Amino acid sequence: MTPSPAAPARVRPLPALAAFSLFALLSLLFGLSQVGWHLSKLPGWFFLAALVVGAVGVLGAWLTGQDHPGRPVWQRAVLRGLGWAMPVAGLIAAGEVLDGSWKHPVSFALVWSVMGLGYGWTSLALDRPAAGSGRPETR
Repeated sequence: MTPSPAAPARVRPLPALAAFSLFALLSLLFGLSQVGWHLSKLPGWFFLAALVVGAVGVLGAWLTGQDHPGRPVWQRAVLRGLGWAMPVAGLIAAGEVLDGSWKHPVSFALVWSVMGLGYGWTSLALDRPAAGSGRPETR
């Protein structure tokens, strides 16, 4: 039985585990590259940060899965934008804190929010059906 288009999507365990593993591993690899590939040089808090980045990757996948044609366009743009921006921003923030260049967290959050919303609106515009394609309009 397939869910109706209006039913919110659930995060399936295997893709969620894959998203968690991917973002946690990427965070760890980026961190290791900044300390010369020596695991002992990574501070203890960075391992917790890698786990948080992994969890944010799962949250991003879940937010993206909540986008369906039954929602208003602005909600779909926010869900798509946050689903994309949160995991990437988490990776970048963890690296900036590690190398000491984390100076303006509020402006970082604002810039990534605007970029995420821009991505959400752009992806919705590209996802609109072409005139005469036979696909229903999703607005």
